[in-house]
Amino acid sequence: MFYFQLVIMAGTVLLAYYFEYTDTFPVHVQGFFCYDKSFSKPYPGPDDTSKIPPVLIYSLVTAIPSLTVRSVHIYIYLYIFFKVSFRCVWENKARGQKDGARVRSCPS
Repeated sequence: MFYFQLVIMAGTVLLAYYFEYTDTFPVHVQGFFCYDKSFSKPYPGPDDTSKIPPVLIYSLVTAIPSLTVRSVHIYIYLYIFFKVSFRCVWENKARGQKDGARVRSCPS
């Protein structure tokens, strides 16, 4: 199987070399440039007509998802932390320990 893959890889490299360095497909030179203003439409673009600056849009698009993920992680952490803490407090009170006594560790 390895030799079969090796032959395919070698053939791919030879084809890439053949198409890159020979004149199999001649290059057609046109007199057109993508950023030529004479060919563009008279559309001013979203940055010129927008009431909200693009910097604000980009920063909100970046900040809102990251803050959402961070707040959910903090919420989950605090929920688990306080759930385990309150359960341990109630279990220790049920065992008869006082609030100031050394708290036994509860399994999570």
